[in-house]
Amino acid sequence: MSFSGWGRGFLSFLKLAGGEKANYNGSMELRTELLPQQVQKLILIPQLQQAMHILQLPIMELRELLEQELQENPFLEIVQEEREEREEEAKDPLLEEALSLDENWKEYFQAVQNLKEEKEEKGDIIEQYPSRPPSLQDILLRQLRMSELSKEEKEIGEVLIANIDENGYLQVDLSEIARILNVPLKKVEKVLSVIHLFEPPGVGARNLKECLLLQLGRRKDVPPLVTHLVKNHLEDLANKKFSSLAQKLGVSEEEIREAFKWIASLEPKPGREYWSVKTNFIVPDIIVKKVKDGYQVILNQEELPPLRINPLYRKILMEGKKKKEYKFLVEKLRNAVWLLKNLQGRQALVRKVAEYIVKKQEEFLEKGPEHLKPLTLKEVADALGVHVSTVSRITSRKYMQTPRGIFPLKYFFSGAVPGKDSLSSTSVKEEIKKLIEEEDPTHPLSDQKIADLLKERGIPIARRTVTKYREEMGILPARMRRT
Repeated sequence: MSFSGWGRGFLSFLKLAGGEKANYNGSMELRTELLPQQVQKLILIPQLQQAMHILQLPIMELRELLEQELQENPFLEIVQEEREEREEEAKDPLLEEALSLDENWKEYFQAVQNLKEEKEEKGDIIEQYPSRPPSLQDILLRQLRMSELSKEEKEIGEVLIANIDENGYLQVDLSEIARILNVPLKKVEKVLSVIHLFEPPGVGARNLKECLLLQLGRRKDVPPLVTHLVKNHLEDLANKKFSSLAQKLGVSEEEIREAFKWIASLEPKPGREYWSVKTNFIVPDIIVKKVKDGYQVILNQEELPPLRINPLYRKILMEGKKKKEYKFLVEKLRNAVWLLKNLQGRQALVRKVAEYIVKKQEEFLEKGPEHLKPLTLKEVADALGVHVSTVSRITSRKYMQTPRGIFPLKYFFSGAVPGKDSLSSTSVKEEIKKLIEEEDPTHPLSDQKIADLLKERGIPIARRTVTKYREEMGILPARMRRT
């Protein structure tokens, strides 16, 4: 090989390795212009991970993280002085310089989102934090990032995963996802089919039948009778009509019972194993209070330790400047500053999302669940100028305390009823639930009767829509509610 060919090959290797920029102009010349930029990106990665992690933590888990950082970082301390002293300290030029890394939070988080997407494409960001066991969504997001899906398909996957409940079931219509993301329905269906291959088996199913079939599809030597029963006779199995099923299918009752045992070995709630045993009570992130001219949104700060940079940091740094520990101390200071910035950014975005929800759902706060309006993640994202996945993180596992009770933020998001853009599916479900609660248990309402009653109330929906919403709420059909 000639020197010229060897030189070009070596330069290509340097580019692929991400090293110094090389230029070949008759003789090989190595230059390091790109090296500072690369170092800056590498330094930002842990802070980027932390920003995304803090954004999605509910308040009690955020408190655990802050208490852990407080123990590990000597530059952090709990504020104990009077407000005037804290304001005086905030004028410290060195601290102001550290905290003014970026004043525009919207631009900061957009940059964070762009970097996150760039790194996720390469598959080299894995969020690992010891402060809590991984949730079902954490597990699914990791598998999504490791998949071979395109960037657009992974964005669709994030939205789908954000709408999978703690039991592992998908709680949103695929057509609604296609509409808000402006993508073909087939592409959403493709992404969901990939999520169906994730662990745990059965995750992402839209109903019990699909959940069981997904699990059966992964197991070997499944008797054909088992699959047939799940597909066509699940309700009869639930009612243990073994004798009539045996006569109908021309098999023995013992075979039906054996198939029933097979099906009973499956997991009806795939997300069960990721339920947190520590979550015994709910602490809201947001408190909404009725005031004279509307509603006020208050962030729950009582559960979070008030942190600041230790005022002795200057002395510690000066004493350590001549020592080999100086770099370690500077790194700890940088970490403390970024933690406070990420915390401040998290609180600002949570407040903005909460204020938008309250403004949109003011009629719900005044009159009740039947007046909940349609609201999507994309609508909030567009209004605030952030990414849909950012809103998804903010609304994940967080609660809002209102004059009408405590609700998960996801409760306020629902698609519109087909043909009624101003009517949310959640409000219709509340109406259905109320009708069923008030029915005569000896003569329960059929789905058609419920549809007729809703029509009289100005909610014209089809019987099949009533059936769908009833099943989503886990309510049995009329014949099984009869007592």
